[in-house]
Amino acid sequence: MTPFEAIYMPGVSNVHEVDTNLTFHEAILRALKDNLVMAQNLMKQQADQGRSECHFVEGDGVFLRLQPYKHTSLKAQHCQKLAPKFYVHYTMLKHVGSMAYQLALPSQSNLLPVFHV
Repeated sequence: MTPFEAIYMPGVSNVHEVDTNLTFHEAILRALKDNLVMAQNLMKQQADQGRSECHFVEGDGVFLRLQPYKHTSLKAQHCQKLAPKFYVHYTMLKHVGSMAYQLALPSQSNLLPVFHV
C-alpha cells in the first residue's frame, strides 16, 4: 500500500464527491491491471507456440546453427551469404545443466563446446 492510498482510502473522507472520485480511480486502476495481466498472458501464449522442449541423450547427433558472419572458425566459406544454415553433424557428449549440452567440436574451433538449447 502506498502512502497516497493510506491517506486517501475510499469511505474515509467526509466529502461524498471525494469518495466517489477515489472509488472511480480505484476501479480504473483495477481494470488496467487486469488488462495488463491478460495482455501478458496472451503474449506468453503467442511466444510459447513456436517453442518446443528438446531432450537429448549422450551420443545423439545434432546439427549446429551459428551466426553466419560472427563465427567462422568451424568452416571457412568463400561466400558467407550462401553458406549453409546448419553445420556438420556433431555428437552430444554430456548433459550440462537443465537445458545446456556439451558437443564434440573440432579442436581448431574457437567456440565453447557447451550450448543452450
